[in-house]
Amino acid sequence: MSFDKLVLVQLSDTHFSDDPNSTGLNEPRGQEGHDVSLVTALANALDNVWARHNITDPLQRHVVLTGDLSRFGIVAEFRTAMNILLGYIPVPGLPQIAGIQSVLGLGLVDIFMIPGNHDHWAGRPSAWLNYGAHNPAIFGVQPDPDAPFVQTPWNGTIPSQHGHFELRLYGVDSNSGHAGKERNYSSGGRISRDELARLSVMMSSEKPDRKRIRAILCHHSLGRDIWEPAGPLDAQSVRTLLSISARHGVAAILTGHTHRMFQKARKARSGKTPREVWERRAASALQGPAEPGCNGFLVHILTLEDSATDRVQWNTDEYRWTMSGFARVAGDTPTTAFY
Repeated sequence: MSFDKLVLVQLSDTHFSDDPNSTGLNEPRGQEGHDVSLVTALANALDNVWARHNITDPLQRHVVLTGDLSRFGIVAEFRTAMNILLGYIPVPGLPQIAGIQSVLGLGLVDIFMIPGNHDHWAGRPSAWLNYGAHNPAIFGVQPDPDAPFVQTPWNGTIPSQHGHFELRLYGVDSNSGHAGKERNYSSGGRISRDELARLSVMMSSEKPDRKRIRAILCHHSLGRDIWEPAGPLDAQSVRTLLSISARHGVAAILTGHTHRMFQKARKARSGKTPREVWERRAASALQGPAEPGCNGFLVHILTLEDSATDRVQWNTDEYRWTMSGFARVAGDTPTTAFY
């Protein structure tokens, strides 16, 4: 039995449509909306996650969403997303949408979000690959369904159940390097130099704390490790992000974008000191139509076994769609690390 614990659910690439009851059918590949049947199944799966880890307090149920909240980055989709994510719990300034059959009801849960490339499209593409590159209008003051994202880089803290350690999250916009461009034909990512510099300053300004575990949220993948049509983060951004991670003791970078589960210890270096930083990449949680092997999410379990050692163990469970629901399966890659 662990001395202290923290559980974090990672959703990604939900691709919410403007139609709350979307099934994701009859749309061009890569532009499908969410499948409402997956929403229902995800609600049940999350109940199982909380029960498995004996988390009865809603304030200890923590969720991150690593980009592509929406299908085309339009206001109607953001409103659908916020209503389904928050459920029927009223939020000031959030207009409710009639006709939603399935809601996740995460209103009392900490939800940390970053945008993905779809969220920057600012409308349906006029032609294949004619994707919008960067839309600053998606950043607002919470809660705002029309502009649901907090300006990046941001930081936030999740305390462990008994307060013996904390997870410090940092959000970046992996499309910020496309500011000023009209189109992003490759759908690849680039983080602006200014954003990376501000992220480093943000981390440097915090006092060192042995009880703080750090993780970065970044939508784009850190490499094309297997053949994937979705463009990854550009090489310079990856090098700088990993260097910052090594310098400031980041344990993991949580990504999405490729719609595939993938976990790998990346080699990072700051000066002469090498370090491993885990990339933990989630599949698309909700994009339809539901398909085994394509939909899923991650559950990160951080445990402190002994207060005398200060060693926090990070394990990650994969949940995959099986047509009868989301099922917990053993990952192919070792996912245990100590800090």
